[in-house]
Amino acid sequence: MPRSLRVILAVLAAGLVAGVAGGLLSLLNHGIETLAMGRPYFRDPAGVASVPTWRRICVPVIGGLAAGLVWTRLRRRGQMVSVRQSVDAAHPQRLSPDTVVDALAQLIIVGSGTSLGRETAPRQITGYLGQVISERFGLGREGRRTIIATASAAGLAAVYNVPLAGALYALELILKPDLRTRRGWLEVLAAAAVSGLATVTAWMFNGNAATYWLPHRSALQPSWHDGLVLLIIAMACLVGGGLFGRCVTAAKVRPVPVRALWWSAPLGSALVAVIALVMPQVPGNGQIMVQAVLERPLLLSTLGLMAMAKLLGTSIALRTGATGGLLTPSLAVGACLGAAVAVASGHTTAGDVAVFSVAGAGCLLAVTQEAPLFALAFILELVKAPADLITAVCAAVWLTWAGHLGFTRVLALWRGRRAQPDG
Repeated sequence: MPRSLRVILAVLAAGLVAGVAGGLLSLLNHGIETLAMGRPYFRDPAGVASVPTWRRICVPVIGGLAAGLVWTRLRRRGQMVSVRQSVDAAHPQRLSPDTVVDALAQLIIVGSGTSLGRETAPRQITGYLGQVISERFGLGREGRRTIIATASAAGLAAVYNVPLAGALYALELILKPDLRTRRGWLEVLAAAAVSGLATVTAWMFNGNAATYWLPHRSALQPSWHDGLVLLIIAMACLVGGGLFGRCVTAAKVRPVPVRALWWSAPLGSALVAVIALVMPQVPGNGQIMVQAVLERPLLLSTLGLMAMAKLLGTSIALRTGATGGLLTPSLAVGACLGAAVAVASGHTTAGDVAVFSVAGAGCLLAVTQEAPLFALAFILELVKAPADLITAVCAAVWLTWAGHLGFTRVLALWRGRRAQPDG
């Protein structure tokens, strides 16, 4: 079989398989939520507020214990290979079937109430499936790298119904193609095809609805006041994103010993459950908190407490050894910051505050992931944004990214001068 035909078939297979896997994982997520709290609570802006207290405390501990035992067994076999390590251009490593088991443990601990994202799990599973497909079709080293990266990102696209964001995740964060070459453009085509096909395939399971719903509102009328609000949100998220990144780094700097994972993971889940007694939107990946902020204007103090509680809960989960994603926790903190600035500037209607919440979510995600194109596409596709919202969010994200680049440049110059010997 000609190589070009094998590549085309591998791309089609990767898209279909990632779509089916993503759709099934979405159903599994809902099943875990229902088993844990009696209903799929991720869709409720009130979070776990109506769940009995005993269940809010016991279930996260049980979920943490189950995940901790699984991770203890897996880590004793050796360090897990990540998707990025498997597509490393210089020293690629193989993903093992343990990758799938690790992902399922993540879904259990997040679904039972710890404060982490669940987007890493579908990326791991579909990345592993992409590796199987690339090897079956005998694509070689470069073809294997492309299929694993695009299939991994397509898992994200399928679960969240974000085809453009899925393609950009593969390109901006994993492959980073050289667009001056023919190969670079072939990688772009592969990412778009696999992500798009996976998303459409997953519609059989999830439908084509937005992940977050926006309140009814009138079209946004551009004004100097709103432009200033967007600028303040951009700067606030630049600072907030830096703080978020520092907290995550500090939480991961000293990994929990393998022998302690069986008790540290449930301990972390228990601590998050205690925080949730005060702030019931904290459990889970952040979807609850984002929807709560979008649904209606909240008090400035409430928004500040929600952002701090989510950051604290996520840091605790990471520090106690849990594994999971950071995309939706970033969105949650950013949405709170955006809404806080909007409320402080005098906006009182749900529709107006929602616009600035979405902008804040995109801005903070751009900083934490260092990927403005992906962040922009991700948040806009999650809400199926209308044209006026797209314009506002684009302006805010690019203001944030410009500030990020400027700050990074100044910091590099300052460090360079400090490193120079006197005289």
